[in-house]
Amino acid sequence: MQAAGVAGLQLSPRAPMIKILTFTQARAGTSPQAFEQYWLQSHVPMWRDVPGIKGYIVSTVVAEHTRSDVAGFEMGPVNGIVELWFKDEAAMARSAASPGGQAWRADSARFIGAMRSFLTIELPVVQLPAGTRPPVKALSIVQRPLSQGAAAFQHYWSDVHAPMAASVPDLRGFVLSRIQRELVRTDIPPIAMASPDGFTSSFVDSIEARNRMTQSAAAKAWFADGAIFLGAVRTFILAEHVVLQPTN
Repeated sequence: MQAAGVAGLQLSPRAPMIKILTFTQARAGTSPQAFEQYWLQSHVPMWRDVPGIKGYIVSTVVAEHTRSDVAGFEMGPVNGIVELWFKDEAAMARSAASPGGQAWRADSARFIGAMRSFLTIELPVVQLPAGTRPPVKALSIVQRPLSQGAAAFQHYWSDVHAPMAASVPDLRGFVLSRIQRELVRTDIPPIAMASPDGFTSSFVDSIEARNRMTQSAAAKAWFADGAIFLGAVRTFILAEHVVLQPTN
């Protein structure tokens, strides 16, 4: 497996792009099935009228878990996760200001009950294979211990802990998303959430492959290292719907 983007290694060509990572929650009284149906069939297709989007992936939540050796990251229920890539912040602003962007934003307020959005920059550690993305994705929210400073946490996370992923079998991709800032909306309430310090995305070919991976010696060492420096974590197992494959 090829590691990149950390510990002095070369970043992926996609790394300079920015990514908006959004957690969404259905309106009260709306079933997860009704939320997902409107989201995927009515809201998502509106992206075609929005300029400047370089990648667009939406994910439904298959399962959610915390770890026995690390505190659970505290947050409210999540029904779906959105990832949007742009060339830069100027392109993101132009997209939001366009007629299509404004209509898309207004539509989201009609069916989303609560949300939290973060502007991030991706750091690929284990490069995803070219072409079709592996079908099983785990997205984790990480938080540093209260006793640790942000700079020290980010250094250990990206330069010491993350490179250990390169030796983990069955792992087909591993990406860190560093938070630049939170994007706040006034027309949709925020999901109750502790303060995250970053996000990770890991990819495998199947649930069976994930089970094998977690039982490997390399993964156990990786997880044990995580238990040393993480303050809290929560993981979502996701089904990705790739609307537009991210490209520069």
